[in-house]
Amino acid sequence: MLDDIPAHWILLVALAAFAIAPARYIFDYIRHSPRHRDITQPDEDLAWRNRTDFAISAAILSLLLAIAVFAVTRTEELERSDGFPSLLFLAIGGFCLFETVRHLHRRHAVLMIKGLDKQFDRETQPRRYWATIVWNLSLSGVMLAIPLVIHSGREAADCENRGERLDREAQVAACSSAIATAGNGWLDRVRSTLGLTGQDTRVARLYLNRGYARHRMQDYRPAIADYDAAIARVPDDSYALYNRGLAYDALEQHEHALRDYSASLALRPDNGDAYFFRGMLYWRASRPDDAIADLTRAHELDPESIPPLAQRGVIYVWQGNPHAAHRDFARIEALSPGSNGLLRGEAMLAFRNDDPLAAIAMLTQLLHIYPDDRTALRMRADLYWDTGKEDRARDDDDRIWALAR
Repeated sequence: MLDDIPAHWILLVALAAFAIAPARYIFDYIRHSPRHRDITQPDEDLAWRNRTDFAISAAILSLLLAIAVFAVTRTEELERSDGFPSLLFLAIGGFCLFETVRHLHRRHAVLMIKGLDKQFDRETQPRRYWATIVWNLSLSGVMLAIPLVIHSGREAADCENRGERLDREAQVAACSSAIATAGNGWLDRVRSTLGLTGQDTRVARLYLNRGYARHRMQDYRPAIADYDAAIARVPDDSYALYNRGLAYDALEQHEHALRDYSASLALRPDNGDAYFFRGMLYWRASRPDDAIADLTRAHELDPESIPPLAQRGVIYVWQGNPHAAHRDFARIEALSPGSNGLLRGEAMLAFRNDDPLAAIAMLTQLLHIYPDDRTALRMRADLYWDTGKEDRARDDDDRIWALAR
């Protein structure tokens, strides 16, 4: 929960809490000035009112105000800082602890956050005195514990890497550190003792984020291991299942990928991307009807997406259904004229109509726009071989080889 709260907001709340005492003392000091005393009222005890405490309160309030201004105006630096908030809370906690020890030595206590005028003597007000000491010690403990929470939250935030602040290696390192310490904190041990849920979900999220970072680095097998760990803790995490399917797909372990896509869709049936990738697997597995069904569903979920329409049009071409193919290609033309999906589909339609020269012309147009499209290069190379243009076929084969390296 604290991971989602910006560090500067936590800091401002703490500063406001500690500003209450000096601000109240200054207000009372001014309000009870002898110059403003009503002579018709009885005399009041102003022994608490002295310039030393006023100066100390003004200095503390000025310092807190300066820190607050820094927190607001330097938010980005503060969010990136690992040490400043922790050092500040340690300083505040240390100050509270020092004041508490001083109160014990002086045999009177000041209730922090209530105002410097709330002083209790050990001899005349023992109960309030010791209650104040306990309160101040508790406050000191909270302030000294907050840096531990900030440190833990920082690791979790870096693991999640919102806004892409870190490179992938740094994100993996942050996740590994957070995973190593997860479950070892006092709060985690209390949760475990009480049998409360939530710990597995938090750790699963760390594994999922590390797996995603490794996935983006194309370290697919370590990513799959992380997704396995996340799914073992939260079996109904559709995102972990979908991501693991993508990793298996990249490794061409199509049966595993198909299983994970299907499991993810059972939990989250509005994932158009999962329908698209599962449809592509069905097409590779020579299951065109299943592929068309999934691609149609992907198109229904995102009518503006080009890939489902383009791939479905290609399948229609190979099924000998040119009217359906033309319908999909016309839709692509309306959405994105000159897209690679449209040109590739039209080239395949021309090839199926025994017009290889028209297919070569469309593929050449496509490659002029997308020179690194290996699928188009492969299709054009095959057409060059079929039409006896061996030199051009070899040139395309060489380009494919260069792109694959």
